[in-house]
Order: sequence, then structure tokens, then C-alpha cells
Amino acid sequence: PGSGGAMLRHIGTITRTVTDMAAALDAMAGPDPRDLLCLPESGGGYQRELSKGIRGRRIAFSPDFGYAKVHPDVAALCQGAVRKFEEAGAMVETPNFEWKDPYSIWSVFFFGTAASSLEAKLPKQGDLLDPGLKKVAEKGMALRGVDFGKALADRHAFWEQVRRVY
Repeated sequence: PGSGGAMLRHIGTITRTVTDMAAALDAMAGPDPRDLLCLPESGGGYQRELSKGIRGRRIAFSPDFGYAKVHPDVAALCQGAVRKFEEAGAMVETPNFEWKDPYSIWSVFFFGTAASSLEAKLPKQGDLLDPGLKKVAEKGMALRGVDFGKALADRHAFWEQVRRVY
């Protein structure tokens, strides 16, 4: 696959404990010029910060990001977690996100990346592909440059709202 796949990936780590994650973050945190969406330098020291707890820390919580339908059981579990954070002394804020469902943005990158990877195979080997994958690639082939430009602008607007919360 070409470099377009990088726009769909989330590279991270999985750990068993918060302490292990703090060690991993200390090793890999910080801006990376290859990541268009990275946050600025945070000062690091995640392991050192663990001993301080969360009293006085700001936590942003959105029950639905302004657009999502959330199952009541999931919503109840999240509200329980919010209460635990507040009991531990954190200041939980609920920002008013004006986000729309990101599917239209995501699909442009997903379909376009599939098309760029499979474009050469479609004419001669398209019938050998999984039918669902073939449909995705064909949708990507129908996209126009203006579709990508709009998706990039919409994604940028989304990240600007995220940055305002931080």
C-alpha cells in the first residue's frame, strides 16, 4: 500500500497497567514531523506524574461528541467513570462539540486509499477481489479531488475543536 494508508492508521501501544502505559508514553511521546495530527510537546514525565494523582486535573468528557447515538448501558458506565474521576478530585468538563458524524470524512480517505492500492488490479483482476473490497475500491475511483479537499478541510476543523479543549 502507498503512503495514503498512513492517514487511516492509528499507531499506538497496548499495556496491561497504567504504570506500563506511562513508561511507554515517556518513551514515545512528543511531536513527530511525520504525524500531521500530533499534539505539541507536553513536557513528558508521565511516570513521574502518576504519583500526583488526578486531583485538580481537567478532564474533558463528551457523552456523545455532539452526534453519536450511545447505548444506555454504555452511557451509564461512562457516567459512573465520570463520578469516579470527580470523587478522585478531577474537574470533569463537558465541552460543547459541534461535530457532525465523521463517516463522510473517514469514507473519503478509506475509499480513496483502497482505490489507490487496487487501481491497477481492478481492470484485469477486479472479479477476483472480495466483492465488498471491490465495491470500496470502485467508490474510491469515483471520488474527485474536490472530495478530498473538502474531507481535509472538515478534518482540520474537527482537530481545531479538539485543540481548543486542550
